[in-house]
Amino acid sequence: MNRYRDLAPEFSSHDGALEPALLMLTLGIVHSAAEITILGLYGLHLSAVDLAILCVIYPLGATVVGVVLSGALRIWRRTRRGLNHAGATTHTAWLLRVALCVYTLIGAAIVRKTLGWPPAVVWLALLLPPAGLLLAVATRRPARVGRVLAGIAAFAFLLAASTLLAIEWNSLPKGTWARLAAVLLSPTCAAMLVALLVSRRSRRPTVFRAHRCLAGALGVLVVAVALWMVILPRPIRWHLRTQPIEIRPRSAGATEKEGPPTILLIVLDTVTAGHMDLFGYDRETMPGLTHFAHVDCSVAAKMMATAPSSLPTHASMFTGLYPGAHGAHKPFLADTEPPRYAYPIRPDVTMMAELLAAAGYRTVGISANFGPLSSFGIDRGFAEFDVGPSDAYLAIDRSWLSGGILGTTIRTFILEHLPEPLAWRARLFGRHEPGYKRAAEISDLALHAIENDRSENLFLFLNYFDAHAPYLPVKECDELFAPRPPELTWRGFPDDAYKHYLRGGPPIGAEEIDYLRGQYDAELLYLDRELGRLLEGLRQSERFEESLIFVVSDHGEAFMEHGWLRHSQALYEPQISVPLLVKIPASASSPPEDVSDFQFVDIFPTVCRYLGVQPPNPMDGSAWAEERDFALSELFCHFCQPMFRGEEAIDPRREEAQAVRIDRWKVIRSTRGETEVYDLITDPAESRNVLGRHPEVERRALEILDARTLHVSTASPDDAETPELLRRLQSIGYLAPGR
Repeated sequence: MNRYRDLAPEFSSHDGALEPALLMLTLGIVHSAAEITILGLYGLHLSAVDLAILCVIYPLGATVVGVVLSGALRIWRRTRRGLNHAGATTHTAWLLRVALCVYTLIGAAIVRKTLGWPPAVVWLALLLPPAGLLLAVATRRPARVGRVLAGIAAFAFLLAASTLLAIEWNSLPKGTWARLAAVLLSPTCAAMLVALLVSRRSRRPTVFRAHRCLAGALGVLVVAVALWMVILPRPIRWHLRTQPIEIRPRSAGATEKEGPPTILLIVLDTVTAGHMDLFGYDRETMPGLTHFAHVDCSVAAKMMATAPSSLPTHASMFTGLYPGAHGAHKPFLADTEPPRYAYPIRPDVTMMAELLAAAGYRTVGISANFGPLSSFGIDRGFAEFDVGPSDAYLAIDRSWLSGGILGTTIRTFILEHLPEPLAWRARLFGRHEPGYKRAAEISDLALHAIENDRSENLFLFLNYFDAHAPYLPVKECDELFAPRPPELTWRGFPDDAYKHYLRGGPPIGAEEIDYLRGQYDAELLYLDRELGRLLEGLRQSERFEESLIFVVSDHGEAFMEHGWLRHSQALYEPQISVPLLVKIPASASSPPEDVSDFQFVDIFPTVCRYLGVQPPNPMDGSAWAEERDFALSELFCHFCQPMFRGEEAIDPRREEAQAVRIDRWKVIRSTRGETEVYDLITDPAESRNVLGRHPEVERRALEILDARTLHVSTASPDDAETPELLRRLQSIGYLAPGR
């Protein structure tokens, strides 16, 4: 009799044409479950809004594709009247096999992106499905080979997921059930494919049964969401770092030094002194830090940064050297093959964390700046160094929606059209979410490190990144100081408009600058609240009285002063004038009254004095800057990076420059042959160049600049500039995509 008669209750002649739509709906639901499971394995703390969108977007998109295919099948059936129901189901079975191939290829490609380059098992996942499809065509046995193909596709995806799990295995907590949960959930997608898409009856040419597959897929989706919300986010945190930090072994004769029980170095990334009420700003942006300066600090002053960007200034803090000496800076003007971003720190220089580790300190670093500080040698000597980005960034980087033109277009559409109340609650799809950890998370991690520290001595380095562009304050601070102009087409920072201005376009408007300045100040207010919570928590501990605490900023931020936005581009005060706050141990002697020349290079030797040890190698700095009567800042060629190569409009902006401050005078010398001299007392805005009026100051400044140490790095930047690092630098605007 008719071998397809038992299918009649499930599919009528009319339903057969709709089978592709039902098939694609099922695959979309399976895909949502797999996506949620993968994000859950990374322990990402997303919101209910994100989960709801993930549960809807893939089934919706797949159904649209299925409806189109159903329409095509209807047309096919009308033009081929002789096609019976068996033919329809056979074509649907072939559609399923092709979909499985495509699905597996995409899954393997995502794993390839995650791992940087596919290992052998991922190549297996890439090659087996199309090979199975070719085998089916060659043997003309679609039903049997189709079932084999479905199994191969599932197995290939299982191998890819298992490979990813193996790569991240060491990051999972040991001795807990977290590893068991990860092992059980890694083959989730493969199990669904095998259970839902392989027919039980070998004589049927179709492997799809609508009501059972839909019910099963929905059930799996519910289970995946439940596991994600209840179990997965809490115990598992897979950091991007897959290699342990190398720490130099402690020498056999090393003994613990008498010193402060806690040394805390807090860097408020991108906070310019000119926007702090402590130094006379007209908005009360950081009242908590002002209180800390007046009550607890022995030093509270402005300081000249050693450079206008993060990498060279942090390197100066940890080496006691100026950027030209430690080597970690942007390209030279004369470089014929410049690095993509910067050179690494000299390998022969002892870092402050290395010295403190050898002295018996537990060294911990927590950085929200996950770009330059995640490489280039900054982490040398730290036993623990958390420089991972936010959950939102990780989710975007791991999500299927982050890859390809189609996925990016869909996600961009959701970001732009998601209603404002939902946008504030979303993380993966939240347009108000930056890619870095906010101050609240940094303070939580720092307090956890302090409260759970069992060592006698602790060195804790913190980097807060909230003041950095794109200026996306938390909801309670958003537009607190300046409303968003209604005609703005951008949110955060106007990257495209500013780049157009740098290439000769019109400047950013005054109303837009006021809005940016207000959002920046709102970030400072939020940062101050969370920093105050950290300091209060430390104050409640037994460590506070004898702690040595430095609170600084690595560089400033410009808002069209001298024609610049942001930083890294000039040596004027908005970009290099930063705060310096120092709390010394209660039992220690007071610092000198005059610390006006103190810079980042003096932090390391000052710490050495409190430890009672000599600096491990020659340094440009000295304890409390007692051996220097000037301050120096260096700018390397920001516009010589490959992202600006070949652009004639940028040529006038390519330069190296150095600035020297002697007492009230500041001298700037540039490779363009220009020299500028400013009196910072009578002209703090640096608007009147008094070159030639003070020859003794100019002569002394040029002598200092001619005598400075310049180290030409022999280390290859390729080891530091990994594909992962370049993606991070692009995400925070340090590099242009695709350059």
